[in-house]
Amino acid sequence: MESIRYYHQRLTEGSTTVARRLDTLAANFPWAQASNTLIQWDLDAARAQARAMDQELAQHNHLIDFERYPLFGVPIVVKDNIHVQGFTNTAGTPALKNFAPAQDQHCVARLRDAGAIILGKANLHELAMGITSKNGFYGAVVNGRHEGRIAGGSSGGTAAAIAAGVAMAGLGTDTGGSVRIPAALNGICGFRPSSGRYSQQGVTPVSPTRDTVGPMGMCVEDLSRMDAVISEDHSLPDVRLSQLRLGVVREAFWQPLDPSLQTVMEQASERLSNAGVALVELDAPELPSLVAASGFAIVFNELAPALNNYLQSFETGIELEYLLATVASPDVKAVLQELDNPELVNTETYQAALNSRTQLIDTYRTLLREHRLDGLLLPTTALPAADISSCGETVEFCGQQQPTFPTYIRNTELSSLVGSPSLSIPCGQTQAGLSVGLEIDGAEHQDRRLLAIGLKIEELLQQP
Repeated sequence: MESIRYYHQRLTEGSTTVARRLDTLAANFPWAQASNTLIQWDLDAARAQARAMDQELAQHNHLIDFERYPLFGVPIVVKDNIHVQGFTNTAGTPALKNFAPAQDQHCVARLRDAGAIILGKANLHELAMGITSKNGFYGAVVNGRHEGRIAGGSSGGTAAAIAAGVAMAGLGTDTGGSVRIPAALNGICGFRPSSGRYSQQGVTPVSPTRDTVGPMGMCVEDLSRMDAVISEDHSLPDVRLSQLRLGVVREAFWQPLDPSLQTVMEQASERLSNAGVALVELDAPELPSLVAASGFAIVFNELAPALNNYLQSFETGIELEYLLATVASPDVKAVLQELDNPELVNTETYQAALNSRTQLIDTYRTLLREHRLDGLLLPTTALPAADISSCGETVEFCGQQQPTFPTYIRNTELSSLVGSPSLSIPCGQTQAGLSVGLEIDGAEHQDRRLLAIGLKIEELLQQP
């Protein structure tokens, strides 16, 4: 797959057209249907938009103002819990299959104004409450690079569509790792921005404290371009690998790892060190306990009120009780049963979780400050994509069956609780040919600096 920059270069040279690019992607739509990647799409509307753009190209002698339209003619998909005018917003659940939002969510509107062509809505783990994208109503999303493997979740449809050449880029959402995990398992890039950087209005919620929209694409430069469009922040600091300091909390995030993934990570670490990046070993045993003390309790206490408010605010005509009762995925049903657990869902538990989160944020900031770090370096996931047929409530990890959800989100949950930006970039493949991702967690509200760091690390890792 080509980058947006290269695609635009070919448009200006006249060696391709928007319609031709769209037709190339459309050739992969039969796969997208068979693999449950897309829930809905409108190729006719996309082709009409492509023809209009080609006419504009011809009228302007192939000279388009790409600064004004940085996503000119770029076909994208949007996770089906983010509002897009002209499409229903199912959130991957039966109760919302006919809910049609009146307008685009802010991020979608920004991308559309920048010239993006929206192909359709991507499948997801039901209600964005899982990590495999095995949707009980719309079907399990198949990995876009590795047939027979999970796509990861909950933004699995977006990741698979990009990896398989159905779209050039897309939007997902990330509550505990749902942009970065499927990005890593499908061999693409995923970016979780700082909390509050993007509007969450017009997104089916899970946890307002933790939710965010996040861009996904084939390379960091494409993510940077999308982030600049959405945030209107075009800065890109100068970064040198020889001046970077990245923390490595080995006990929390590097042990244990799937042996095949560990080999790839060690090779990447060695390459970074040889390029002059200072990898600073840290001892921070309190991080996992603080994550555990805050993570799930915040979600369980925010979920029902946030969903109820969403259903009423957007006049869906759906009652919360009906939505919850009609959930089709067994794993999501099991999670929702915890909403009736008075020991977990109560004011005291919620406040204690928020207090733990405050401690976690303070600990994270102190680590970066005291060690003069640009961020943390860690594997995005502790294991590659599991077999789709055998991966259920448990997954095989280091020779044992372990709970699937906490095993996959182990390394991504930290930044989603801290609210810091986090980036997953492809790091190579295991001996079995499975994609794995390297994650960099940055300092809060230093999103453009993190993307600049990612550009340099990506360039290094792509060298032969």
